[in-house]
Amino acid sequence: MQAVPSMAQQTHDSESRNSTGEHQPQASSCLILSPQQEQRFASGPVLFAAALLGDGDKTKPASVVIWLDDANVSSKAIISEYVVTFAAENLSVGAHTFRIMTVDSLGAASPSSAIHFYVGAEEKEKRPQFSWKGEAFIEGRREAVSRSSQDFVMGGGELNAEYGKWDVESRVFLTSLENHMSQPRHRFYLSVGHPRFKAQAGDVYPRYNDLILWGKRVRGLAGRFMLGNFLIEATVGQTARALVVQQTETATTTGSFAQQLMAVRPSYELKHRLKAGFTW
Repeated sequence: MQAVPSMAQQTHDSESRNSTGEHQPQASSCLILSPQQEQRFASGPVLFAAALLGDGDKTKPASVVIWLDDANVSSKAIISEYVVTFAAENLSVGAHTFRIMTVDSLGAASPSSAIHFYVGAEEKEKRPQFSWKGEAFIEGRREAVSRSSQDFVMGGGELNAEYGKWDVESRVFLTSLENHMSQPRHRFYLSVGHPRFKAQAGDVYPRYNDLILWGKRVRGLAGRFMLGNFLIEATVGQTARALVVQQTETATTTGSFAQQLMAVRPSYELKHRLKAGFTW
């Protein structure tokens, strides 16, 4: 009864001694036909096929030894005098090794032949996609009421872009009605966002609580940062600019002081339904 070589014996058995006692390399007596080296399969089963190249007087079909990874599967293979076939089922996703060797009638093992293959679709890293869109407009009007008339021009546009998880938004609005004697009529806005945070500059409209701060224009900076269910939002800027009293022969313009605002609102969201926080 022939002993089946273990995986650890393959390297030792890959050489034999000639008549002078010197080590002489042996050629493998098996040629793996399928699958190809480093081949990838979406799923099993995987069919293995190998040709026996040894001398029929020395290599017997019963002496063929097959390993799939570290398991001896020789008993599950179909072995003839020339071809060995084996179907592997229920293979786990990942890398696998198929190895085959033969043992001659004297108990000498031939060098093994091996191939490496993979089961499961190759995960390709998705590259972030860049997209953008924008629009612009310009408009002129002339209004005439009785003997008075007024001409003005306004224009603006917006440009938005996305790259992976990042997004950028920008808007601008300009009008010929802008006057340093009144509150600002120009508008501009720029924001950079990510699922974790958002930074804004320009004319922002924070909405923290409808009884405290909700949609008031603030020219300044705003941002938000989220960590798990914890969210902190902040806004700082000017809500009204200072106006100097102007007096002419026909009218007097009322002046006003500048108004600054700073608001911070930490909050905690419970199960995406209940949100608890405070603003100061």
